[in-house]
Amino acid sequence: MKRRVFRGLCCAAVGLMLTVLCLGGCKAPGGDPEGYDRLRRDGSGVSEPDNGPGFQEETPDGTKRREFIWDGSVELPPKEEGIYTLEEVLFAMLAQTDADSNLLISPYSLRCVLTSLYHSTDGEAREEMAAFLGYDGSDESVYEEQEALRREVLKGREGIELSLADSFWIRETFGGESIAGRAKDLSDRLRERYGCEIFPTADFGDGTLERMNGWVEEKTNGMIRRIVDSLDEETILVLMNALYFNGTWTTVFEPRDTQERYFYGYKIEGEGETVPFMSLEDASFRYWEGEGYVALELPYGKDGEIVMDVILAEGGTDLDYSELFSEGGETLKKVLAGLDGAELADIYCLSIPKWEEDHTIAGLSEVFRAAGLENIFKSGGMSQISEWARVDSILQKTAIEVTEHGTKAAAVSAVVTEGAGLITDEKFFIADHNFAYVIREKTEDTMLFVGLVNQLS
Repeated sequence: MKRRVFRGLCCAAVGLMLTVLCLGGCKAPGGDPEGYDRLRRDGSGVSEPDNGPGFQEETPDGTKRREFIWDGSVELPPKEEGIYTLEEVLFAMLAQTDADSNLLISPYSLRCVLTSLYHSTDGEAREEMAAFLGYDGSDESVYEEQEALRREVLKGREGIELSLADSFWIRETFGGESIAGRAKDLSDRLRERYGCEIFPTADFGDGTLERMNGWVEEKTNGMIRRIVDSLDEETILVLMNALYFNGTWTTVFEPRDTQERYFYGYKIEGEGETVPFMSLEDASFRYWEGEGYVALELPYGKDGEIVMDVILAEGGTDLDYSELFSEGGETLKKVLAGLDGAELADIYCLSIPKWEEDHTIAGLSEVFRAAGLENIFKSGGMSQISEWARVDSILQKTAIEVTEHGTKAAAVSAVVTEGAGLITDEKFFIADHNFAYVIREKTEDTMLFVGLVNQLS
């Protein structure tokens, strides 16, 4: 018998994503937003670990947990006309992830918070946001579309906890103007249509920050405890979205089968580092080969409508995944479509790492500017809030924990606006080198999380 061995990843997932959108008012039109000492486009003001980027610590069970900080730089390929879409930008970030770093993004949570921002815009800012998010229709049609999507994605499933929360932190007055009063129609609609929680506040001082961070901790079940440490005195609005996913594997791993083995990080010389690997023998999963990749679908819960797709490049170790995510993720979409149409395959041995890590993704506003969004960063595009309101910063925090039972993941995004080789017939899937993964809801084909793991040491 021929035995085909692919070295790759398998893991269980619990996921959480929080997106924060902050808007501030400037004192005069056309002011330079770069000089404000607050949560800014470069990410300053965002809550970060004292240990700094890339720090590593051990959790109580001995699992290593690290923090990755994305530096905010990405090059977008030339585009003949129009602006890039959100998905094209996020896939470009994944395609250009450094070899010594990992990245985890929640496209759905970002879409949710940016949709709330979209509802606050008008004129050219509205047109740009519609193109960026792929909306073609009236404000009401967007509400109806997103409400229907939320109902399907969030429907009850045995063995899965999935929740979505939104909040709208609005300054009562600024510069003699009643900001909360002016934005009441908008906030009422967001509350009615998306269940958004409304929090009027006198300012964004320490007391409000503690309440905001408390909301973050509650909605992420403690996976993310702080989103920001400080905001400028001119901040007038903060929008947040929290997506929480906790899924139990349909076929769980036995802790007694977890053993240490080498993981070969991308462009790392030598034997690699030993990490705990979870293993499963003689089980059936959807399995697909093509486009230079091998993919395996790991379902959650009883119905398997939410899955983790683990994707391994063929060819051994030290593999580059830039092609998988390039051109708006076209190759990734082909791989996922192949998995959707694949039959169940008998997997003789499945082995994947057990790991935990956190991510801070700062500077998204600069990336979105490069994508063609301009008017949300200028005064006058959000008159429902204030004539001088404009986006200042966008950031996201994410976290993931992969165990024998499942996976936990969390993400926080913030926007601040101013005023394997051939061996036998039996299939092996062994994740001992860098890999990509997607956690998605299949009925609506909604990507909850997309990640790339280059290193575990």
